[in-house]
Amino acid sequence: MEPPVGGTPSGGTDLLRLERIRKQYATTVALNGASLSVRPGEIHALLGENGAGKTTLMRVLDGITRPNSGAIFWRGRRVEIASPQAAAALGIGMVHQHDRLVPALTVAENFALAMGDHFWLAMDSVRAVVKDVEGRFGGNVDPDAVVADLSVGQRQWVSLLRVLAQEVTLLVLDEPTATLTPLERDVLFDALREYRTSGLSVIFITHKLDEVFALSDRVTVLRNGREVATLDTAATDRQELVTFMVGRRIETGFDPPPATVGRPLLRIEGLHISGERRLVQDVELEVRAGEIVGIAGVDGNGQRELIEVICGIREADGGGVWFSDGSRCWNRGLSASIARIPEDRHRHGLALGLALWENLHLGRWGQRGLVHQGLIDRQKAHRLCVSLLERFDVRAAGPDQPAGELSGGNQQKAVLARELGDEPELVIAMNPCRGLDIAAARFVLEQLLAVRGRGGGVLFVSYDLDEILSVADRILVMSSGRIVGEVIPGDGADQRIGLLMSGEKLDRP
Repeated sequence: MEPPVGGTPSGGTDLLRLERIRKQYATTVALNGASLSVRPGEIHALLGENGAGKTTLMRVLDGITRPNSGAIFWRGRRVEIASPQAAAALGIGMVHQHDRLVPALTVAENFALAMGDHFWLAMDSVRAVVKDVEGRFGGNVDPDAVVADLSVGQRQWVSLLRVLAQEVTLLVLDEPTATLTPLERDVLFDALREYRTSGLSVIFITHKLDEVFALSDRVTVLRNGREVATLDTAATDRQELVTFMVGRRIETGFDPPPATVGRPLLRIEGLHISGERRLVQDVELEVRAGEIVGIAGVDGNGQRELIEVICGIREADGGGVWFSDGSRCWNRGLSASIARIPEDRHRHGLALGLALWENLHLGRWGQRGLVHQGLIDRQKAHRLCVSLLERFDVRAAGPDQPAGELSGGNQQKAVLARELGDEPELVIAMNPCRGLDIAAARFVLEQLLAVRGRGGGVLFVSYDLDEILSVADRILVMSSGRIVGEVIPGDGADQRIGLLMSGEKLDRP
């Protein structure tokens, strides 16, 4: 039995009230009468599985999506929000999970785009705005940096500060910490607490329950497009929230059997990459059959460049990468026995405009026998796609549905279906759980453990230390482009990893 939903009647003391919002796309019901209330001066967490309707509800609030029915009340008065400009005029600002910055422009120029309809803006004034909002909320942003040159986490900070510069009353954050380092996350949380003390409000979408308890005053849970609970955060616990989210109890930990390691599947020796700074410095590591090797570290310490070299996307300046067959990777694509789960499923994992059956065979047409005399066997490709969708629990309308129409969790499962469907012996995974809810993230980690269980090897890079600790057999810590230590998961492992990140040396793993 579900508890009564929280909140007050329309109007009252609420800053915002969304009432019975419904949104349907063709045959898909994204919101089925969802409601949400936000009080002045509170941080309100919004939880739910991927596809529960969280982002759609916030897109309605921001004026990007028009609902089929329902009502929005702002300070007790019913309003129509037909565009982001209308939302901004009320004092509502939203930071999206995937940034909407112009990569070719500088940070200051991206700020200028959001600073009204002025034909001319003095860039010195815009730079001053960037530094002012940075001084108030943190972030360490260079106004003259080109956005394309920034890390994913830095772009997220730019998006956040650009909205905060508009002096909003209600700040909406969609998975803001998915790309932030632990230090950046702590700075953000401090800024949001300060923001709250001035009487302003925050809606905070997250999948991380620790963040809910660390930051929020109240929490609303959506499931299947409806509000199933609104609770005072202090009056609930992790298991209750998980049960509301998925409709059943779900285990949150793993207990894999001890690793039985075999031959080396990946060997890296003396690898270094130079640039404006030494991106990767003399890295050496090995991944063996039957183990998961984690790489922990703050974003920007060479992890991304290391993975790009392993996958043949970037050329190194020295050293080498060898695979189990003795071949050397040097600016070439991966073989059929090696799978890559990229960091960003939108930019590098899927072609969002293509159908699922096309996405699930990208790069694998030949090895799956889907091409005959230069023509694709569409019937066979469809049949195999349906089988992979079922095997990896991708919830979609069918093989012809565009990948861009799926929820984030189902998009990531589609990537897994393509990459793991042929049971590769080596998997290279970078932040594969980014932006996923608890159930979807658990599914991803279970698939990595399954690779380990059948004798494969996994190189698992994540900025979420809890993820790595839950499944890795060995954890390598990267700092300033180097592997600075190895830690075996167990009691106190997180503290040892934190010390290595900060430059300390350890006597034991």
